[in-house]
Amino acid sequence: MQNQDILKELDNIELSIEKLQSILLNSQNNIDVINAIASNIIKKDIMYDYQKNEIQELKKFLVKLTYIDNTNIKIAIAKNSYTPNYILKKLSTDSLDLIRASISTNENASSYILNKLSKDKVKIVRDALAGNSATPIKILDKLSRSRDKMTRMRVAENPSTSKKTLEKLINDNDGDVVNASIKMFN
Repeated sequence: MQNQDILKELDNIELSIEKLQSILLNSQNNIDVINAIASNIIKKDIMYDYQKNEIQELKKFLVKLTYIDNTNIKIAIAKNSYTPNYILKKLSTDSLDLIRASISTNENASSYILNKLSKDKVKIVRDALAGNSATPIKILDKLSRSRDKMTRMRVAENPSTSKKTLEKLINDNDGDVVNASIKMFN
């Protein structure tokens, strides 16, 4: 099969995990194919309803993918709702901000990991965390005190933000944050 045909096949989110593994096995050194596999995994996580028997296969595949040193693969793993937390924990120490930010958006990341990421010095990591509905209330409250308007705005728009935090944000010095807080408070 030619590279173009493989890439076209990888556009299909209905592709089985077994087929993805087979393509990966036969194209381990092809960066375009590896990036297309990462894209398939991200799209599939958003749009595909896994059957129970597929979930275990997917988890095993995600673990195998952790051995590939590719940013797009790492992001796909970090975002995937079926990635085991021990892998997310390992990736949460990655030097690339975008990978840590991707974990911050994962609603199945453990509160331990999310708490660790709340201490990250990088803005995009905290911004992503502020928008994650799985972020613990205490962390959202802490993020609501950020000097960064976008972080406060994402906290205000987060459906998990407590009424107490929203009440504080209603008195924010930025009108957009105030409006978002009022909208969520009602």
